[in-house]
Amino acid sequence: MAINYYAPDTYKNIKLEKGMYEYSNKSFLQILEELDPTENYEGTALAGLDAFQRQLKRFNIKVNGRNADTVDKFFKSDETRLLFPEYTRRVIESGMDENALYKTIINRKIYAKNNNCEVVVIENGNEEENVIKPIEEGGEIPESNLKIKSRQVKPIKIGQSFEISREAMMGKSIDDFSFLIKEISKQFSEKLSDDAVKTIIEGDGSDNAIKTSEVTSKKLSVINIYHSMHNLPPTYNCTHILVSPKAMQAILDMPELADPKTGINLMATGNLNDMFGARIVVAPNLKDFVMLFLDKTKCLDLVIFQDVQVEHTQIQQKQTHLITVTLRYTFLKKGKESAISLNYKL
Repeated sequence: MAINYYAPDTYKNIKLEKGMYEYSNKSFLQILEELDPTENYEGTALAGLDAFQRQLKRFNIKVNGRNADTVDKFFKSDETRLLFPEYTRRVIESGMDENALYKTIINRKIYAKNNNCEVVVIENGNEEENVIKPIEEGGEIPESNLKIKSRQVKPIKIGQSFEISREAMMGKSIDDFSFLIKEISKQFSEKLSDDAVKTIIEGDGSDNAIKTSEVTSKKLSVINIYHSMHNLPPTYNCTHILVSPKAMQAILDMPELADPKTGINLMATGNLNDMFGARIVVAPNLKDFVMLFLDKTKCLDLVIFQDVQVEHTQIQQKQTHLITVTLRYTFLKKGKESAISLNYKL
């Protein structure tokens, strides 16, 4: 498709105001998109940029690469100053998703419309009663014992604030500043990952804690893992295995990993992501010798009540910048039997 170099110039004429951050149900980006829709730029030289990125272009703020500007560029005017919190938010949000355990094991991310989010869940009854059987002509159609109901989920709010001196922030490359900010991302990511694993084990408050079994064996082997995977009910398929650090060490000590004939030769592949089609993930908050076998497609959803939000304040008396980051979310465990816990006694 040919590019139309005569892109609209709407983005150049938007008046950026502090009130654009004060909507309770809309983000700064959503407000920008309403004023300057991205779809208007299809087929132009600005295609691929969202409304915020077009504002960076408008004020010629380069945020990465060899020619990245310094942080000072955000504070050249009252309007460019308003781009700083959104840029910081994006850096933190992108950093949270990098190599995050919670992102690996959730099925989907749901955005709640209000604080009293209701979700619909399906509860499985007796497996034998759910088997569909032939019906005699004129016979009564049996009622499924699948129960569909709605329930409310409450948000968890987390946050961090940090103060940076003017000298430490100004004059630094935006690239370098972004690297420092990503340390905050790691803390948020670790908290979400811990909560995700905790929800799988303890449930989400709806009587859906994990079923735990103990296995006594002289040693861990591929056969042990294979049998454990198939302890999930027939309607579930093991896609991920969460292991404690101790369990991971025992897996690495299995002789099968050194045998190229097994097809899981760690030295050849560099990872263990394809053991029986299930991805092995180390969960640092799991203690002792624990392994969780789960069906990602039916186990966990992440409900977002409020995306990462950043507030920026300049404290003139101290010549510092105060940056506050908050997030409101919860995890929803969809299927009670979508995961099982094995505690190995070696």
